[in-house]
Amino acid sequence: LAGPAPSDYILFDISFLVKVQTLLDSVKWDDKGLAVAIAQNVDTGAILMQGFTNRDAVTTVISSRKVTLYSRSRSMLWTKGETSNNFINIHDFFFIVIVTLYVLKTS
Repeated sequence: LAGPAPSDYILFDISFLVKVQTLLDSVKWDDKGLAVAIAQNVDTGAILMQGFTNRDAVTTVISSRKVTLYSRSRSMLWTKGETSNNFINIHDFFFIVIVTLYVLKTS
């Protein structure tokens, strides 16, 4: 059986990218382009960490499925576990747009 044509993958990728951009456009970023991010354990509900996110960090989370935040002190993205190898994997994420809060469900 033949799989989907390559053009089907391209259409999916474009459609997905449009949805991501629409989501990012709906966020109320602060004047530095940041929003608060909370990492929460998906099983217990425990808050694991709080940090900041920006558009690039969200895009990285979508592609890597690992907690990636923006470091205000270093002015750069960082992925939790990149030096310790103790990564936090993403199960789900969503924005609470009213207060511009980004919640990452983790394990």
